[in-house]
This record gives sequence, C-alpha cells and structure tokens, in this order.
Amino acid sequence: MSLKSVNLVESRCVWAADAALGEGPVWDEARQVLWWTDIKGKQFHRYTPETGEKKTWDSARMIGSFALSQDRQFIAATDQGFAWLNATDSKSQVNFAPIIDPEGDMQGNRFNDGKCDPLGRFWAGTMDDAERSDTGSWWLLDENLECRQLDQSFGVTNGPAFDSGRNRVYFTDSKYQRIFRADLTDTGFASKQLFRQFDKGFGYPDGMTVDAEGCLWVAFWAGHKVCRLDPQSGDVLQTVELPVPQPTSIVFGGAEGKTAFITSAATGLSEAEKQEAPLSGGLFQLEFDTTLMVPGALFRCNAAG
Repeated sequence: MSLKSVNLVESRCVWAADAALGEGPVWDEARQVLWWTDIKGKQFHRYTPETGEKKTWDSARMIGSFALSQDRQFIAATDQGFAWLNATDSKSQVNFAPIIDPEGDMQGNRFNDGKCDPLGRFWAGTMDDAERSDTGSWWLLDENLECRQLDQSFGVTNGPAFDSGRNRVYFTDSKYQRIFRADLTDTGFASKQLFRQFDKGFGYPDGMTVDAEGCLWVAFWAGHKVCRLDPQSGDVLQTVELPVPQPTSIVFGGAEGKTAFITSAATGLSEAEKQEAPLSGGLFQLEFDTTLMVPGALFRCNAAG
C-alpha cells in the first residue's frame, strides 16, 4: 500500500479555553460543529468553525466521552456511568438521563475516553481517577442499552479508534504507553496484540483517530505533538508539533474533511509551564491539503432516550 503524503497548511488555536482536561472531540457533520468536553472542568463545549461561535454548558458530572446517536442525541460516559446527555441553547447546564453504571460499586473509578464503532455500538473505557490502580476496563453499550465488559486491568484507557476497511480497532493504555490492535467482531474484539510500545521520552499515547487511508493519528500527552502512524508497522510517518505539552485527542472534520481538531489540557502544569505554554487547555485547528475525514459512526439505539 502506497500512503499519500499529508501536508499541513495551517495550525492555530481557535479557542483559548484554558480547559483543565479538554477531551473527546466529536465532529457533527449534520450541524457542521465540533463538540468537546472538559472532563475535570465539568464543561461541555460547542465550536462552529464557519462563524467562530463558541458555546459552553456546565455539567454536574464529569463527561469522559460522548457520541452522537442516530436521532442526534448524545450518549455519554461519565463519572456516574452511561447516560443520555441533552444540551440546549436556552439552558446553561446539560441534563442527564441515566442508563446504567456498570462500576457503581467502584469508588474512585470514572469513565474516560470512548467512541462509536462501525456497528453503532458505544465503546468507553474506565480508569482510576487518581491514576494509582490499574482498575480500568473497556465496556460496550449496545443498541438495546445493554452493557458488557470487553477487557480489564488498564491503567488509563484511551481511544478507541476504528478502521472499518481493515475491520480493526485500536485502543490504548496511556499509563504504560501502549497501543493495542485487535480484530473487530460482533461481540467486541478478538486477537488482541501490542501494536506499538513507546519510550518514556516520546510522550503518552492519548486520544486517536483513523484517517481516510487507514493511518492512525495519535495525540501524545507530555509529547507536544500528534503523530500519524503506519497501520501495518506502527512506524511514525509524520509528526505535527504543537505549542502545548499535553494534547489529548484528535478528530477530523470541517466542510471538506481536511480539518483536524485537537483538544489539550492544562491540568498538572506548574505556573512556569503554563507561562511557557499559555495556550494549554485550548482547542486547535489544523488544515491539511488532503481530505482525511472518515464519517463518524452514530450510536444505534432500539430504546427511546
């Protein structure tokens, strides 16, 4: 397979949000807007690239990740389990309708990253919020709102990312700088294997997405960068340096599918580090010369939200 070269045209911070833990960017193709969350800041954001409009809702929960459903509602994974999320322009706070909390008896655990797979199921990972114990698991919420555990004993769950062309899923244990690869199945995944182990100085693989050629783009916490990885070897094909040390996730979108949106975090930085990187916690927009977006999957639900 011959991979095309991808050229960066422009990079800028479009929202100096000072997010504590910006995460989970989701491109809404129908509305042409970008949704994202500040997990620790308990906020839910919407950015409209065409107009530059910014809208923020407060949240009573930590929203680890979320996805759009087929009827344009939001399914969310929070510190209190799975829930429907509703954000309306007339209100300043999001509302939740609880679904299920599979780890309600695990004090200190919360949901972190998540995404819908090509079959319309929502995958979300949990973690010890204090990042001391390897109590994280991967959970799958299906179209009947039934939840099952896929894997366990993770330090910090991140991803997943889906390559429908290869029927593949990638997911990460950021704490140990590992990305795993597995075959996507009707029940979850099979044939899990280590895709790439990174060295300590490289950064911690965080949120990620797959582009139109099947290459994996990964944000590296403590790495000041996002990288494009070869889907077969895991080799770094391209690196985009960022003016912040803690990029957290990436998604492609925009009117032509040539735009990357990258979230970042300010949490844990010293005052000196914040002065060196004042845009930490901001939302970044990168423009490329090639269409990279793969249409995002929507959550399929047989029950009313």
